[in-house]
Amino acid sequence: MVADPREMQENQGFSENRIDKFKFYEEVIIMRVETIETERLYLRGFQKEDAIFAISIWNDPEIGEYLPDEAMDEIDGAYLKELEDLSEDDECCYMIAELKDVRERVGTCSFIPSEDGKNYDIAYFVHKKYWQNGYAGEMAKGMVDYAKKHGAKKVTA
Repeated sequence: MVADPREMQENQGFSENRIDKFKFYEEVIIMRVETIETERLYLRGFQKEDAIFAISIWNDPEIGEYLPDEAMDEIDGAYLKELEDLSEDDECCYMIAELKDVRERVGTCSFIPSEDGKNYDIAYFVHKKYWQNGYAGEMAKGMVDYAKKHGAKKVTA
């Protein structure tokens, strides 16, 4: 989280003069992108409330064939908390794909850009009940278009 000097003024009583002299503050970069709009979907930032939905995809044994980690028999509180905090990740931007018309979640996706922003690695998964509707391709195209618009020369999945 980036400290905002004006907010600090309100919360800690700094004078305007102090703000003008405020030169440095600790900064933590959090990976975020604006909502991506495709023909039928919004790809929006991951929120704490999306954790259970993400588990329903990532922990499915059939989908797990394409993931590095095996499906878990039980989900413990620590793992759930880890997923709830994905919106704060500083290396990967986790997103949720929603149907535009009804705002129903259909999948998850993510970006990992290189430090120079020229390469993006993307991942995307569609919940099984939405398979065979073309959502995976639409998600991928939306992410590739976004990456290229923001300077990517190469996108891998």
